Amino acid sequence: MGITPIGDAIKAVHDWLGVSVPVYSSQPAVKVSIFERDSSYYLVAINTATHDVVAPIDLNLPVEAGRVYQAKNLRSDPNFDLDSTMLSNGRLYLRMPRKNGTIIEIS
Repeated sequence: MGITPIGDAIKAVHDWLGVSVPVYSSQPAVKVSIFERDSSYYLVAINTATHDVVAPIDLNLPVEAGRVYQAKNLRSDPNFDLDSTMLSNGRLYLRMPRKNGTIIEIS
């Protein structure tokens, strides 16, 4: 195509094609992926920057209306509840220290 494959451009092509991206970070230094096992999702996020960030993570997961999901940080931070509205709105914010990562279990 003749362009550098930056995240925003790749997401725009996916949107244009009607293909959903299950997880995306608009923060260039934050790399994310998501895995599913049984009835849980595992969000892996890594901050490659040399400074702390609060990263907006866009999620596009199938959710059950009215259900409260538990988000459990498997590394350290406290657990928190995510209701189906928060997941349906598709955005989660993670505070991430420099050069560090985390794994969030969503069940």
